[in-house]
This record gives sequence, structure tokens and C-alpha cells, in this order.
Amino acid sequence: MTGENALLEAALSRYDLRSPVAKMIRHSENRTYRVEAGNSRYALRIHVPAEGFRASLFAAGEPAAARVAGELELLSRLSEEGEVPVQSPIRGRDGALAQSLADGAPVSLLTWLDGETVEEAGELTPPICAETGRTLARLHAALSRHGADPRIAGRTRYDASALPILSGRIDAAEGAGVIDRRRADSMRAAIREIGVRFAELDAASAPRLVHADFGRGNAILLPDGRIAPIDFGLRGLAHPEMDLGGVYGLGEADGARRMILDAYARESERPADPRSVEPYHALNILLFVASRYERAAGWDWFPGKLSEWAERVFKPLAEGRRFLAM
Repeated sequence: MTGENALLEAALSRYDLRSPVAKMIRHSENRTYRVEAGNSRYALRIHVPAEGFRASLFAAGEPAAARVAGELELLSRLSEEGEVPVQSPIRGRDGALAQSLADGAPVSLLTWLDGETVEEAGELTPPICAETGRTLARLHAALSRHGADPRIAGRTRYDASALPILSGRIDAAEGAGVIDRRRADSMRAAIREIGVRFAELDAASAPRLVHADFGRGNAILLPDGRIAPIDFGLRGLAHPEMDLGGVYGLGEADGARRMILDAYARESERPADPRSVEPYHALNILLFVASRYERAAGWDWFPGKLSEWAERVFKPLAEGRRFLAM
């Protein structure tokens, strides 16, 4: 039995499953498998990141097991409330939601959601856009209710305290030759302006719990037309604009973005302010670079995309110019 198969067998053994058959879906921040057992389907996650993937840059030393346990508790509460469709966590043989392997690696099992990601769905139709905006507003309302629980909120913060860590990763990427000096300088200038915008937001209201990774691959279009957010592993304290900034990863068409943001504003009564959304949009991109740059050497598309981000996002942000079509 190979090492990977041994890990999988050990993880499956933590649950009362009848003749489970597992197929790996992906390996990024977790090893994720689709599991069929009897007439049921599940998503099994072994929380071991792929080499060169730094998903929890701002976790402030919080153990992975604690973060996973908090995520599962949150999903359990959201599932019981039923206002936002989410995966339900499955308890192990010992009755606990959070499981672990012999080496301490966390393991979790979730119900499988039928449907496809918004990315797989292709065209962002008006109904999909409207439902995405409404879902995000409802999710923020639900997260506000549960974010006061430190087990759920965890230690991750997307605020001024995260910016020195982010700058350090950009410096390291430049030192490794992945990013040239000009592009790295544009990122550092953007990070300084992000700090200014964060101070403005903090003066107006306190940060609260957000999803922090609400993108094309983490929004499932269900057969009944609802949108289900998945993967709350990067959740943390920020302003709601963190997730609105992620909306710009849902599609390139400004019309689609506008429909999503309008639906969010109607449901939440919180209009999207470009000056507040723009720093978080930039932060989402910077987080992508900072958490994955060690793997970027093999990506042919990365240099071109980095130049595009520098010209269309980092430079105008640093110069105080509007760059998002709202």
C-alpha cells in the first residue's frame, strides 16, 4: 500500500461508512476526495497542504486542528439554521466532528453537494448573479451571529497586522526570482495604500467574521438555483468588503459584477463602496501570489498575469485612482 493510500484508508476508518470508494478531486490546501458509500456521497478532506501551498499565512500560530474544528462547528450551526445552503459535517465513530490521523493531521467528512461550481457553470446569467449576491448577504448576517465565538472566529485577521507578513512574502518572492523588482515595488506600494484604506474602515466599524475565499471555485450552483458557499478554511476577521472584493473573481463582465453587488446591497442594505472594496480586491490577488509563489515557476501564464495585475490593480490603487467598475 502506498503512503497516499495508507493515509486515505486511515482517514476513512475514522467514520462509519459502508464499503467506501474514494476518488481524489484535488490537492491544494487539503487532499480532497469524493467518497461514495452505499447510497450516499461525501467530501473527505485530509488537511495537509500541497507542497509550496501556504494557505494559512495569517493564522497567528493557531493549530490546524483548532482551525478545522472551528470550521466544522460553524458548518454544523449554519446547516441547522438552513438560511444558507452549506455542507453538513459528519461525525466520526467516536461522535466528534473533528478527526485526526496518527501524525495529528486533521480529517473531516462533509456531505456532498450536487451541482457545479460557478466556474464550471460558465455564463453568469442574471438569476445566478442575483442569487450569488443574496447568498453572500445572508452568509454575512449568519457569520455575524457566530463570529463572537472564538472557536469559530479563530485567530486569522485580514487587517493591518497581516500586511507586514504579506510584504515579507513579496520580498521572499522577489529574492527567489519569481517576481522582478518593478512588479514587487508595485505590490509593496499597493500594500501601503491598503493599510491606509483599512484604517479608514476600522474607524467606521469593527471587523467581523467573513468567508475570505468566496470565489468561482467555492460557490456551488445547486440544481434548485441556490448558491452554496464551500470551504470556510480561510475564514477570518475583516470587513464584509473582503468577500465583495472576491466577487470580482467570479466573472470578468462588469455587468455581472454589478448585478451581484446590487443584489447584495438590496439584501444587506449595505451598498458596495468602491474605495472600501478596492483594497480587498487587491488583497485577494496579493494573497494568491503570496501563498503560491513557490509553485509559480512552472506556470507559463503567471508573468503575464502579474504584469496585468500590476497595471490594472496595484498601480492605480497606490496612486489613489479608481480601478473597479462598480
